[in-house]
Parts: sequence; structure tokens; C-alpha cells
Amino acid sequence: MDYSKAHKAHPWHGISLGKNVPDEVRAFIEIVPTDTVKYEVDKESGYLSLDRPQKFSNIVPSLYGFLPKTYCGPKMAELTNKALVRFDVEGDGDPLDICILTEKDVTHGDIIVNARPIGGLRLLDHNQADDKIIAVLKSDAVYGMMTDIEQVPPAIIRRLIHYFSTYKDIPGEHTERMKFISIYGPDVAKDVSEGVFTLHRHTSGGRVSFETDSPYVAIYVKCDSVASSTMPLTAYTAFDLYLDREDGLEFTNVFVPPVSIDGAYQGIFHFGEEGPHKVLMHFPLYNSVDAFYIGLDGDSELQQYSPYAEEKPIVYYGSSITQGGCVSRPGNSYPAIVSRILKRDFLCLGFSAGAHGEEKMADYIASLPMSAFVLDYDHNDCDNLERLSEKHGKFYDTVRRAHPDIPIIIMSAPYAARTFFDNHPAKSIKIVRGTYLSAKKAGERVYFINGGNLFAKNKDVALVDRIHPGDVGHLMMAKAIIRTFQNIEKAAIGHGE
Repeated sequence: MDYSKAHKAHPWHGISLGKNVPDEVRAFIEIVPTDTVKYEVDKESGYLSLDRPQKFSNIVPSLYGFLPKTYCGPKMAELTNKALVRFDVEGDGDPLDICILTEKDVTHGDIIVNARPIGGLRLLDHNQADDKIIAVLKSDAVYGMMTDIEQVPPAIIRRLIHYFSTYKDIPGEHTERMKFISIYGPDVAKDVSEGVFTLHRHTSGGRVSFETDSPYVAIYVKCDSVASSTMPLTAYTAFDLYLDREDGLEFTNVFVPPVSIDGAYQGIFHFGEEGPHKVLMHFPLYNSVDAFYIGLDGDSELQQYSPYAEEKPIVYYGSSITQGGCVSRPGNSYPAIVSRILKRDFLCLGFSAGAHGEEKMADYIASLPMSAFVLDYDHNDCDNLERLSEKHGKFYDTVRRAHPDIPIIIMSAPYAARTFFDNHPAKSIKIVRGTYLSAKKAGERVYFINGGNLFAKNKDVALVDRIHPGDVGHLMMAKAIIRTFQNIEKAAIGHGE
């Protein structure tokens, strides 16, 4: 049949996306919450086809469809790779999916609706970007006034995440096809605070890993600046490289930029031994990387490689110390050390002088997938004990409600010298420990590390200035966290978990 002569416009190619994009869009709805099967537009004819029955009892929590005249190809792949600091993700070749929230009971799909995008879910289907735009129905009585995904009740977001993480699972198989990565919205960082917005593009905690038989690895980097007054060049702007050996990850090289650069630098490292090589590279701690390219031998092979035994990361929230100040290389920050020793992925949300336990940040962190959480921000509030007392416990509670079963480690700031602040550090430690004691009394999986004791006998080598630890100090912090996780594991084994 010649579908070009059909009277019905093709919903992907023949319907306008609207005149007010991106503030308002027209979307084609394929399935609704009452559907027990998954419908999908047949790309050739434009008619709805029955894709498959739903495998389990879960149902789509919203109107679900796609945006006409969109295509998830190279541009979507570029956006996803940049967000994940990867290079191997591709677009799925489909139109961009959209979920539309409404209080109305819409009984069938195959319809067009007007909606306002308020954010999105970043997901991977194997190695393909499969983002879901989150929108609200125009003029909806309940959702219509929302302008940011942060305004949506967390329970609704968790329901959407659960559905899209599981709706392609096959009964009897344990392989995870869909992987939820993160939530994004209109400038979440800007809504938190000016300090967080200023620092949120810094790449602390960013990594890339791969396996190759190339005899060398080269990099080309574009970045904002070179160095700061308190951070070494090799931590602020450099990339360091680790190789996975039989006995663990081994530091092998650091790509050191020149003292003066004009927005970019490059470097090359020859392995000097036969491959294949399993490579892990840490991004700078205090810089915004605008572009990053890896060069390998043209005849070499490139394979996926992950050094981590557990898929969900440990999430850290804290101050400049958490961000990595003032170590000599990116891989020497305490979150990075813990990651290499325990072979666990991590997400670093350390903000120099910018972490104050804000409610929006707590909500954002609560939405993230994680295997454990380390709360370590009180250093930024030791000059404002009233704010610390008001927000610290609430921050913990927000994350705990979203993750009732994970271990949470609360660490107080590692004071070892007289600080710049008038308030005695013992007062802030008391507040932080109070959060721990309340949660412990409630029977929760919570653990406390008294940072005030960490450097007591070694402050002469642990500190770079009066506050920030260097390599030695970060190693000591990492060892304390590693011991805690080891004790958690022993306790779990002892209880038969």
C-alpha cells in the first residue's frame, strides 16, 4: 500500500511540534495509565500497533507518547555522553519520548495534546540514550501551574523512574535492560544557591574508563582556567590515569597542562607494554571541562570496561574537602580513594563554600540512585550553627525517606587546627552527631565518623592550610570511610543478609 496517499497525517512526520517550542509542545500520546498492553506507532504507516503486553502488573503512571518531528540521533548522543562523561552512547533512532502529568482520566491514546515541559529523566537502554521528557498538561487543574520538575511530588517521580527502569524486563531473566541515570530540570543548580550554580560545572568525581590494545592514549582538553591560589595545577586542571592490574588500580600517569594555556591543552602517554589495557581516567577537581577528546591508535580496538563491582554509586554531599581541596591529583580525593579500594562507583557533590543543606539539594539527592550516602557538609556551616541545626537533620530525613534501606554515613568536618570561625568546632560536631543519634535510635542503618579525631596527631602532615587536608589527610579520611564500609559488610554477613 502507498501510505503517502493516506488521509491521516503521520504522527511522527506530519504533525507540527507547535509554535512556542520549547515552552509549549504538541505531543502524540500512544498509551495511557489504563492500558494493559504497550502500543507503539508503526513507523511506516503511522497507525498504532500493539507492541507487547505489559510483562508485570506495573502500568505507565502518566500519558506516554512522543514529540513529533524529533529524532534521537547524534545530538541526543552528544548531550548524553557529555552529561555522563562518556563517548560510547548512541541515540536510539526514535522520536523523543514524553510523559505528561494530568489529574484527568484520559481513557485512550492516539490523540494529540498540548503540554509544557518541566524536566526529564535520563535513561539508557543498553548503550542507547532513551530520555523521557516530563511535562504537564496545559491548563491542567492540578499540574498545570508547575514549571519545574522539582515541584512534582517525589512519589510521582519515583513511580515514573520505577516504571521505566522495569517495563522492558523479561520474566525469569535477571539482566537489567533499562538503566535510570538522573533527573534534570530547568537550572536546578541555580535554584539551590549562587555558590552551587557557580561550581556545578566543575568535574570533580568525573571519570571515563575503557579497555584498549592501543600502544598509547592521547587527550585534548578545553577548559575554563588553569589553576587557583590553593590548588596544585595537577589537581585543578589535569587528568590522571590508572591501569587495572591484578592487585588493583595503579596510578600510572598524569596529564599535566602547561602553566599558561589558551583555553586548551593536549598530552600523550605511551603504555610501554603489550595490551590490552584497562584504563580509568579522573577528571579535574576544580575546573569546567568544555570539551574532552581521547586519541588512540587507528588500528586499535576499544571495549567497554568498568572497574566497579556494584552498579549504583556511593553519593557524597559536602564542602570543598569533599570536592577534593587541596590534593595534588584528582585521584587522591577521598571519594576517589574509597572508590578504587572498594571497587565502588561514586558521585561527588562537593561544593566549596556552597553546601548549606538546602532543601532543593536534599530533594535532588534523594531522587538519585545510590547504594550508600555520605553526608559531609557541616564544614560550610560551622559559622552558622543555627542554620546547621535547622537543616542537617532535615537533609538526612529527606534522603532517608527516599532510600529507607541503604547505609548512610554521617561525617563531621575534620577539624585539626584553629579555624577561621568564632564558633568552637565541638558545637557543630554535637549537632551532626545529634542527627546520627536520632536516626540510630530509630533503628536505621546510619553510621558516624567523628572528623574531629581524624587529624589530631597528624595535623602537621595532614593539612595544606588551616582547614583543607592534602593527600595525607584525604587518605586518612578515606581509610576511616573504608573501615566503616567494611564494618557494615561484616555486620550484614553476620545477620545473614
